[in-house]
Amino acid sequence: MSGEIRGEVFFFLVCASAGVLLMFGYDLLRALRRAFPHKNLLTALEDFLYWSLAGVFAFGVVFVENSGAIRGFALCAMALGMGSYLGAASPYVLRAASFILKIIKIILSKIAGIVCGPVGFFVNKAKKPLKNMVKEVKMALCKNRGSN
Repeated sequence: MSGEIRGEVFFFLVCASAGVLLMFGYDLLRALRRAFPHKNLLTALEDFLYWSLAGVFAFGVVFVENSGAIRGFALCAMALGMGSYLGAASPYVLRAASFILKIIKIILSKIAGIVCGPVGFFVNKAKKPLKNMVKEVKMALCKNRGSN
């Protein structure tokens, strides 16, 4: 096999690997959305940022490996890498990442409960005296307003 063909095969494999990496990153984003659901606007913003960065990454791969010459076969290689990842590994990666992130979410909520529990206790204890102070201040203000 000639050196030129070897170089083209290597470039094809690099582009296909970049496609796999892009879809792996998107699966991590999808798992994050499953573990921490949020509104459509934030989802749209995340998608916009992700695919903007993905475009810069894809251009960087082509620029570094092929001196900036965008060729159809490089884009096809990335699409092939994305498609093969989606068909083979994506369901398992997404399920595992979602599971891990949900466990992290449970752990973080437990820690927040432990940390915020005493704060909540003291806030509840301070509510009644604070309400009484507010009432006294209001009554004093109303009494002074009537004497003018």
